[in-house]
Amino acid sequence: MLLAFGGSQGARALNDALAGWLSREDVPHNLHVIWATGKGGYDDYRQFEGERVRVRPYLSPMTDAYAAADIAIARAGAMGTAELCAWGIPAILIPLPTAAADHQSVNADALARAGAALHIPQRELTADRLDREIRRLLEEPAMRERLAAGARSRARPDAARVIARRLRALADDAATAVGTR
Repeated sequence: MLLAFGGSQGARALNDALAGWLSREDVPHNLHVIWATGKGGYDDYRQFEGERVRVRPYLSPMTDAYAAADIAIARAGAMGTAELCAWGIPAILIPLPTAAADHQSVNADALARAGAALHIPQRELTADRLDREIRRLLEEPAMRERLAAGARSRARPDAARVIARRLRALADDAATAVGTR
């Protein structure tokens, strides 16, 4: 199962490349696709809905899609990449080039260097490039497992607890400092 999503707003470049790829004659027939287009793009892509392709404006809850996914194509925002890592899903990341401080490219580069994802800059994204990377993941189970293991190693399932503990410590320190003045 291939999961494709561009975040809450969708992603025109990602959606266009995926549409181009799905239009090819040689798309693997054993591959099923769950595609979240974003609300604004749904009408442009819903014609791809079929026996093997589910097209939705958004997915809620995402947990069902993550549980079904063998590979993913996604933007490289903080939440999406954290969730892909937590689920150990091998991913092809296409960072939004206009993201603040280019943070999505930083995320994608870090995960690619860690062996946790593949990174395609948006300027290099085409249906052909997407086809090559998807086929690599489908045809090389060892690569898929390496990326999954790399993603899991980057996951921080206890992040909320750690952040809460640190905030509590900061609040306690601030309260103590105010009390000693």
